[in-house]
Amino acid sequence: MENLRALPEHEWLHRLVGEWVVDWGEAEGREIVSSIGENWISGRSEGPGPDGSVMVSQVTVGFDPDRGKFVGSWVGSMMNYQWVYEGYLEGDRLILESEGPRFDDQPGLGKYRDIVVFDGPDVRRLIGEHSTDTGEWVQFMETTYRRI
Repeated sequence: MENLRALPEHEWLHRLVGEWVVDWGEAEGREIVSSIGENWISGRSEGPGPDGSVMVSQVTVGFDPDRGKFVGSWVGSMMNYQWVYEGYLEGDRLILESEGPRFDDQPGLGKYRDIVVFDGPDVRRLIGEHSTDTGEWVQFMETTYRRI
């Protein structure tokens, strides 16, 4: 195991640290992202759900130098599934891939990816995509975050 010195990938993740307003289109929420040492970040989001309840989610992401990949997980109060990430930087975009329940109610798991894109130091987007049976990536959501 490599020592715990921060690498450029860890520095990239720390751009996420701070408090953010989350724009879900018809509603707004808040996210607070904090560092866990030099090697991990953790974010907690809260906002209104479609049924009036409060939705809460938690994400943790780090970079594993031994594997050469970003690793992490996401859980949310709106589902019973833990999303486990493996990812990489493509230019300045962080791509976190995962498997999870399919949108089309077919059995098995589908392939998904969350893409984090900065539009400056204080604005970022989270783009969600799923893979079709032919391997094509199709966007199904986009969320904007503005630093407070």
